[in-house]
Amino acid sequence: MSKIRNVFLSFIVVAAFFAVAEGVSRLFIPPGSYDFIERRAIEQDLAHKKAKDEYRILFYGESTMHGNQLYPKSTIDKWLKLYLAELLPENTASRVTTTNFGRLGGGSEFIANSFVETIPYKPDLAIFYMAHNGFTLVPQRRELFTPKTLGFKIEKVADNMFKKSSFINILKRAYIRHKINQKRRSAEKEKAADKW
Repeated sequence: MSKIRNVFLSFIVVAAFFAVAEGVSRLFIPPGSYDFIERRAIEQDLAHKKAKDEYRILFYGESTMHGNQLYPKSTIDKWLKLYLAELLPENTASRVTTTNFGRLGGGSEFIANSFVETIPYKPDLAIFYMAHNGFTLVPQRRELFTPKTLGFKIEKVADNMFKKSSFINILKRAYIRHKINQKRRSAEKEKAADKW
């Protein structure tokens, strides 16, 4: 009997810790998002807090919006940034932030979810390129529209709770930032070693 009580008390303590950690985290950090969204925001230095005079343009789409083989050198968001720099006064153009959330093979559902997930970034303009890959899912359509089982729904709720956790998001963003920095350092070492 005491073993069951100890396990139950341990569960209560762990649950209370995560509840307090989540509550405190929510005061400072917005809820988490897809790993892809978090990674793209970190890669492109998109801050959660928008500057007072900043104008944000966010891009959503599939491989065409992403840049495909030309990514990250030549992408739609970078071209727009160049055009705006030519068109607008320098002090205005420098306040425009363009961030690309395009993804290879992304479908319309992912693009719509990406937009919803990035609303906390307060975009002033959202540009979409979609429906291109949506037609490639025709063989899978039947399973997309069949009723979902209770087990599937419970799993989806658990996934969303984990994904939306601000506390987990702190750890996840730190890990993503570490991986990006590690990749950059590796590329810099490779570039330095490649000198003739």
